[in-house]
Amino acid sequence: MRYFFWIIFMAIALPFPGLATIGPEPSSGAARDFSAPAIPTEVRLVSDGVRVELTWIDPPESDFYFVEILRNDGTGTAVTGDVRIRIGKGIQRYEDGSVRTGEDYRYRLRVSDLTLNTRLSEEYAVAVSAAPPPAAASAPAPAVTTAIPVAPAAPVRPPARSTPAVNGASEELSAGTFAYGFARVRALPTEQALAKNLAQGLDERLPGVFNRLFHQKTVSSKQWWYGYVNAYTYGGYTLDEIKQSVRFGGKTVHPTIPAASWRSSADYQAYINR
Repeated sequence: MRYFFWIIFMAIALPFPGLATIGPEPSSGAARDFSAPAIPTEVRLVSDGVRVELTWIDPPESDFYFVEILRNDGTGTAVTGDVRIRIGKGIQRYEDGSVRTGEDYRYRLRVSDLTLNTRLSEEYAVAVSAAPPPAAASAPAPAVTTAIPVAPAAPVRPPARSTPAVNGASEELSAGTFAYGFARVRALPTEQALAKNLAQGLDERLPGVFNRLFHQKTVSSKQWWYGYVNAYTYGGYTLDEIKQSVRFGGKTVHPTIPAASWRSSADYQAYINR
């Protein structure tokens, strides 16, 4: 319990509006890094007629943090600036199941580093073609990526949701790009109270373990805490799901995919009841 003030101070010090899982605070004695990571290489889009699979090679920079996926709404529309998902370092894959057969789709990849420098790729295009009839039992050929011009388009909104209740009240979240497809809460004390509630809940469920793990004043421990505050506040993850994530090094909490979707994953199912 004696470390709660330290934990809550870190939650209060979160950089104001920005990106989903917040990066470390800059060192006061270090020169600011203004160099964005390189664009991902070997970007490939493949469609089987009902979904699109994107694969790529992450940028080589050591401070590379995540990739954001941007997409248009189908044939004739332009890529929207709305972030569909953020993919952490090392995953290098995204499966888009929200496409429609017969439409052409365009994607752009936006990379960020730990100090929130960003770089946006050119567009990559793929056609989602219907599979051939059974008589011609050949699989559709993978589509080759191409670069084409861009223009703004209508944003895609996440499902409506509210923060967990704290002090008997919760706040309805609005669409945005802060975390899990939502804007940051309007009242910062709400986020601070939720961070305190999360810290207390984890300490009760993991007596001594939580504070011992988190009382490491390192970049990685700060990212770890910021990620769990966001997962609890914006991602829809419960205290018990976060407890299991602390125990098993992730598995039951994803840094960019909301709980409602992640609960059907193999990792979640394998670790939630251990």
